[in-house]
Amino acid sequence: MLALQALKNISFQDYKSYKNYKDSLIPSICDFNVIIGKNNTGKTSFLDIIEYLINPKIFLKNRQVELSVHFSVALDIPHMSQGFDRQLNGGGILGNHYAYGSRFVNSDIHLRLQGEKIFHEMPNDPWNDVAENWKAVAASYQGEWNGYCLLRLSAERDIRTETEDKILCLQSNGSGATNLIRGFINQKGFDEHLIEDLLLMHLNIIMGNDASFSRIQVQQNLTEEESTWEIFLEEKDAGRFALSQSGSGLKTIILVLLNLLIVPKLPENKDKTCIFAFEELENNLHPALQRRLFDYLYHCAVNKHTPIFLTTHSHVAIDMFCSRQNAQVLHVTKENHVSKIKRADSFFDKKAILDDLCVKASDLFQSNGIIWVEGPSDRIYINQWLKIFCDSKYKEGRDFQYLYYGGRLLAHYSVEELTNKINILTTNHNSAIIIDSDKRKKTDDINDTKKRIEGEFKQQKLFCWITAGKEIENYLPREAINEIAATPLNKKCGVFSSFPKYIKRVYPTFVNDKVGFAKKMAPHITVQNSGNILDLKQKVEDLYKQIEEWNSNK
Repeated sequence: MLALQALKNISFQDYKSYKNYKDSLIPSICDFNVIIGKNNTGKTSFLDIIEYLINPKIFLKNRQVELSVHFSVALDIPHMSQGFDRQLNGGGILGNHYAYGSRFVNSDIHLRLQGEKIFHEMPNDPWNDVAENWKAVAASYQGEWNGYCLLRLSAERDIRTETEDKILCLQSNGSGATNLIRGFINQKGFDEHLIEDLLLMHLNIIMGNDASFSRIQVQQNLTEEESTWEIFLEEKDAGRFALSQSGSGLKTIILVLLNLLIVPKLPENKDKTCIFAFEELENNLHPALQRRLFDYLYHCAVNKHTPIFLTTHSHVAIDMFCSRQNAQVLHVTKENHVSKIKRADSFFDKKAILDDLCVKASDLFQSNGIIWVEGPSDRIYINQWLKIFCDSKYKEGRDFQYLYYGGRLLAHYSVEELTNKINILTTNHNSAIIIDSDKRKKTDDINDTKKRIEGEFKQQKLFCWITAGKEIENYLPREAINEIAATPLNKKCGVFSSFPKYIKRVYPTFVNDKVGFAKKMAPHITVQNSGNILDLKQKVEDLYKQIEEWNSNK
């Protein structure tokens, strides 16, 4: 039986807002597939495409659509003559390559829907025997999917009380869930342990420390007007409660587990391989619970080699699955009423998703930006400068944070992706850096490492400040130093002079206590004594603008 993961180079057009093959090329299907994007961009429509690929007839029920799909796949065509078997070219994605003596045909297939009719379009090929055998290709493709079903859970879902129905099923909106649980617990021919033990165990695994349930049961409510059934959960130390009265997050998890564990056990699905599509499971789940649920789904998909599709707006999914094996993140965007879908492979693809969703780094429990400095004393000076020159409303630890690169260790950092150096941007995609020039005279050049870092930051439109003087301390005003010095300094430190030598006479412990010196001196730095020092004021104002941009609501 054909695996969905065997399909390659899937592309589609003429379905809702998907207009062009070139905007919808998916290289392959993985075990775990995250489809992420804003509302109404085409995420649900992509799930429709998957449903159509697996079972066009079911998908077409009650639908009037037009849709074209290209993909390549290896098929077993037993009806083809031995001398004819070869790779077919249906849509121009693959070339004409001939392979004699094999029963398998690596075929580029073009499926097209018009109204309720399905066309398996024949490739343009000068060889007459293609036409004679193309029906065998189409028939083999459809036959390969007879053992599959797609189970979907939509974003609009609920679990409610229900009347008894002998036919057990689960709709994508959650309808039938109560009756399904009732049937497995009470109805002859079904295994109640799948609900009472297996489902309950997996529910507690996902809930973690948030809750621990000891029992799940159904109860009949009899009134003069009707008879309904309701699901009850019993929680340790909290008692028994009706599921219909609980939050939607708990209902979502139970609906997921019903799809994964129970629906495949129904008679009509017993001999089928189920593929799962879940929409916006993060609704009403806090981030830690999202992570546990997503991680549970990932391991279900990988361990069983059964594809799961997850549409989401959640940044948690980006962080979890962009780099995992057997998983991929597909970014759906929409511009001028046309949807595009693209696999997120590079760091900047992932950054584009965060930008598209207007996710700020603080939404990820991070500061909204990182200022890279050589050491902790630099942080003290910069905070004081931001305060006096910009009256900054932005707070360290919330709106931005400092990280230290430690002098010569700068050579090991980069903002480029494909290097053997530490990528600064993986810490936070909003980054700025401040570097000592280490120049000893005006005509000196900065070293190659600093040139590289400056060029990389500018290329990515990131803030880079290389000091006008030798070190950051060369921006310090003599007036502020004299406030804490043992004896007053009579002259300023030269722009390219060594500050440790300059300060040694009046503050001999400076080299071994830079942070202590900075803490004592910083309060004495003012606009009046620092406003005209080199390019200090302009650089601090530029840094402030960068921090402001990190924290803006775009």
